[in-house]
Amino acid sequence: MRSAVADRAKSVAPVSGRPFLSYVLDHLACSGRVSRFILCTGHQAVTIRSALGIVYAGIPVAYSEEAHPLGTGGALRQATAQFALSRQFLVLNGDTILRLRVGALIDFHRAQEADLTLALSYAKSAERFGTVSLKGERITSFAVRGSTTRGWINGGMYVFSPRAAKALLDMPEKFSIENDFFPAQIASMRFAGYRSRAAFLDIGTPEDYQKAASLLRRK
Repeated sequence: MRSAVADRAKSVAPVSGRPFLSYVLDHLACSGRVSRFILCTGHQAVTIRSALGIVYAGIPVAYSEEAHPLGTGGALRQATAQFALSRQFLVLNGDTILRLRVGALIDFHRAQEADLTLALSYAKSAERFGTVSLKGERITSFAVRGSTTRGWINGGMYVFSPRAAKALLDMPEKFSIENDFFPAQIASMRFAGYRSRAAFLDIGTPEDYQKAASLLRRK
């Protein structure tokens, strides 16, 4: 992506004249289930603040800025200082979008009495992502990238229970939520998988970034 967008953070790469992350926040705001955004920022953080400000779609926006790279898990661990760990919360990647019904995901998480729920998207070519194994609605294991050709993949949207949130505090300062936290916790926590056939987009490669405009025009 650096070759396609060199002057700003990837999450605010322009798509049809708007920062990509604005589509993600719009999707959340329209759900009626979100009361505050907290954005984890690092590389070129100022470009994200400039693009989104401190209120977006009538919802307050706060920032948790890394002084040095912390990984996806470390960034989330740092951000938890800004809210009470006694409440469930949503976590999303800033460079992907899965257009599922947010309220349905949250309701599913509660019905499953899960510690952590992952929104899953089906991929016919899953080598870039890695897949999850399921027993009913429960996630039982994670496959490494490149090991499978198709299946249910991590859609980059999670619901954390207070128990899962507090487990973040036992992790080191720098870690990956996908590679370090999830595999370490799956034996002791209930992980649920919410399967969704909604449109999914990851702008992690220049090729997929070029597809973004056509996909995001669809409602």
